[in-house]
Parts: sequence; C-alpha cells; structure tokens
Amino acid sequence: MSWWRRMRSLFISLVMVIPVLVTILRWRSSIVYTNTTTVFTGAVAAYLTGRPHIWHVHEYGYLEHGLRFICGKKFSLSLISRLSVLCIAASKAIADALQGFIPPSKLKVIYQSVSVSNPVMPAQIESSAFKCIFVGQIAEGKNQEEAIMAVAELVKRGMNIELYLIGNSYEDYTARLNSLIARNGIQDNVRFLGFKNDAYSYMCIADVVLMCSRSEGFGRVTVEGMLAGKVIIGARSGATTELVEDGVTGLLYTLGAYKELAQKIEYVFNNPAQAELMGKSAKEWASAKFSQERYGDDLMQALFEVGKSGNRRSKPTVKARSNDLL
Repeated sequence: MSWWRRMRSLFISLVMVIPVLVTILRWRSSIVYTNTTTVFTGAVAAYLTGRPHIWHVHEYGYLEHGLRFICGKKFSLSLISRLSVLCIAASKAIADALQGFIPPSKLKVIYQSVSVSNPVMPAQIESSAFKCIFVGQIAEGKNQEEAIMAVAELVKRGMNIELYLIGNSYEDYTARLNSLIARNGIQDNVRFLGFKNDAYSYMCIADVVLMCSRSEGFGRVTVEGMLAGKVIIGARSGATTELVEDGVTGLLYTLGAYKELAQKIEYVFNNPAQAELMGKSAKEWASAKFSQERYGDDLMQALFEVGKSGNRRSKPTVKARSNDLL
C-alpha cells in the first residue's frame, strides 16, 4: 500500500471513531468488541467512552507475512495491547505471533466454531482415480505448487491420481502453476475448479484433503475436511499442527518437502483401513472441538470475565442483551 493510501485510510478510520462513539453511548454498551486487527475505530471509541475493549485477532498474515498495518506492525500491536483489556487469538499460532507485543495475561486462545451443511454430490468429479482436494485461494501463500509437484512425483510412480484445486486465483500465480503442470506433463491429472460455495461437498468425495499452506492462522478448511471424515495431509506450519495429530487425526509433512508429501499420499492410498480410522478419529475430535456450543460458551465466559473486571475508567456489568456488544 502506498504512503498516501495509508494516510487516507488512517484519516477515514479516525473520522469513523465519531459515529462509533455516538453509537456506544446511545446503546449504552458495556463492552466494545473488535473482530479484526485491521480496524481500530472501536478500540479508540471504547477508550474515549471508558468502556472495556476486546480485540479478537484472526489475521495471521499481518503478523507473520509482511502484510502492512496502516501505522506499522510494532506501533499497531502496541496500540492493540494498550487499548484492550483482552486479546482473543483464533489459534495458538496467532497467540505465539502476538507474544512480545501483548502481555500473556491479556491473551486468550478461543478456537472458532465450524459448521457444515449436508453435502451434495458434485457433478464435475466422476473419475475413478485417487482424488486429492485442495481448497483455498490459488495464491503463493497457499502453496498449491507443492501439491502439484507431489502429484507429478506420484504419476511418475504409476499412480492413478488426480488433484482438484478449488478457489479463486491470482492470475500470475495460476500461470506459474499451469507452466509447472505442463513441464511435468500432468495436464490430465490436475483440474482447476474455481471458487465453489459447496467446497465441503467436494471434500466428502475426496480420498485426501491437502493443506499445504505456508502458515494458516486457523485452518477452517482443515476442520471441514475432518468433519467430512477425510484424512488431512498438512504441512507442519502455522495452526495446522494444532489441528492435525500426526498419525491419529491426519498426517503431517515437512513444508517444502514435496516428495515427503507424495509419500504421505501414497501411504493413504496403500492403507485404506488405517486411513478410514484416521478419518473417523478426525471427525469425532473436530465435532467436539469446534462446535457452536463450545465456541459460544468460551466466548461468553471471556465476556463475563471482562465485564466483571471492567477497565481503568469504568467497571460495567455484562448483561446478556444484544446491545451489550458493539
């Protein structure tokens, strides 16, 4: 982002503090809750009105991958710490990235809930080949390149395998992937399906769900794959290691080692009984860990604790009303 665009965004954010502040006072809100690291208007308005503020951090890219805060990473994270009585992280990986900027006493990990709808059999996949599904934006950070190289390796070994890539794409990266596919002669083994509203349905008919991302902040796709009862093969990076217990609820491989990824895929192919057991274990674990009830209970407990403690300027009491949160 250019300097002038950052200044423009900063100016707009500061101006928006006023209507947020007015809304807080009109609603007589007890707590102000910001659900993203990229907007600070709620935190500033909470400070000016003496309300305790909670910051819920979901974005890993801003912490680890060079995506820019308007006011710079160090100052912005310092501001998050100063203006909040609690920072909720969507995963341990995000909490670890916040260490050094936010005191541990202010940090709390609460995993999101993940729910899925009834699957509908996709019409686009009718092949009898071993099917790998990769759901995620076709972008360098998601690392589809590694999955393609693993498939190329397995095709060389004579395996009947197909890779389905689901997600919107960046043109330059997609061109690189197509070039890689052509160089390896696997045009018939890799298919780009574009964005799908029902990606979960595709996971349900897959043999393996791949997660090769260089660093996932949470990993909703990973959890959805588990809920589908499928073996997840993920890279040892980011929050993926929190979700996948190697050999129990899925398999992990070393990021960058596409031949190791190929070996993991081949293991699932050669051991269907073990794969079924891992898929069943993953589904049972994910169903309990990421339920709406568990998420609601954890979040409400955090809110009540903040309501009881208040902050340096006021000590409001949290009541279970819809206008208590902004």
